[in-house]
Amino acid sequence: MRRWHFEKLVAEALDELPRRFRRRLRNIAVVVEIEPSQELLENMGLWPRGTLLGLYQGVPLIERGFSYG
Repeated sequence: MRRWHFEKLVAEALDELPRRFRRRLRNIAVVVEIEPSQELLENMGLWPRGTLLGLYQGVPLIERGFSYG
């Protein structure tokens, strides 16, 4: 599958999420990578390469303080 086609499918899937979930996706970037870096896999203790299919990186909303951002 070509990358542009996969990215289109991802965008369509996000658009099809129920409104109550989409509203909570503010300030979220969904990034499509061909595969995770070797460094990331090693830091997370994952092997083989095909074991990481999704990853959230950031501060969870419930852990953000008043002055966050």
